[in-house]
Amino acid sequence: MCDEDSDEDGLDECLEQKFEHIQRTRYATRSSHYLKRKKCWHKLLYNREHTSDADFLKDFRMKRSAFFGS
Repeated sequence: MCDEDSDEDGLDECLEQKFEHIQRTRYATRSSHYLKRKKCWHKLLYNREHTSDADFLKDFRMKRSAFFGS
């Protein structure tokens, strides 16, 4: 019984390491188009000079403070 537990623990550890590797590298093969979209989205949400509070309200139909929970 003890050997089965250690085998399962080893398998769990191996799968966890593989999952972490996938999480770190899953965007490495994507084109730069995805990176630009992330920057654009960040600018839309966080940059008040780019998106005014009125524009944010119009686009998302909620206040920026409600969107971020603050």
